[in-house]
Amino acid sequence: MYALPESIVYADASTMGTSGTPLLLDREDGVYLSLGLVANYTDIRVSAFDGGDVKRVYIQSSWEPVETADIGRNGKVRQKGGVKSPIVTDVFKDDEVVVLDTMESWSKVATPDGHMGYIQNRFLKNIRAEQPVSDFEAPVYTNISLDEKIVLVWHQVTTQAANKGMEALIAATEGVNVISPTWYALTDNEGGYQSLADKSYVDRPMRWDCRSGSGG
Repeated sequence: MYALPESIVYADASTMGTSGTPLLLDREDGVYLSLGLVANYTDIRVSAFDGGDVKRVYIQSSWEPVETADIGRNGKVRQKGGVKSPIVTDVFKDDEVVVLDTMESWSKVATPDGHMGYIQNRFLKNIRAEQPVSDFEAPVYTNISLDEKIVLVWHQVTTQAANKGMEALIAATEGVNVISPTWYALTDNEGGYQSLADKSYVDRPMRWDCRSGSGG
């Protein structure tokens, strides 16, 4: 459940994404969210590699410039710096790699197929900094403020029908400018809750010096 300024997004094990795959997987070892769902509401860059034997996902939240380089000629990326170190993968002329760390003779790089390892510096050319660009638009949350002291009353709501009794209770009350109905109650130790919220309660025209609030 994710609260946006004007709506709430819900997903459970039965909710399907636009590609027809579940947005949420509830398994014995934990709950998994679709990367696409997370990326829709978070300012991150996601790179997923599932074409090989090893599946990899890289999630970046930094938007600082990224050092990249081109491969000058075919070469080997190894587990560690050194020609005797095991080979991780091959790179080919004009491949673009991300330079993660630079040493005297070797650099740690991320390859186009999602591997990380070390390659000799002499294989790298056109080393440059590239600025990633984010197109994420963060939701804007606003709030209501009063230019006066708050006079708040709790409206004890224990049934849905009790929402309709607000006018009768407030009719003889003066000076109140905030009402906070007790709409929500926890039902267990796992975060479950009961809601008696009523949208018509909030949308009801004001006929007294009072502004509806929500609480519990």
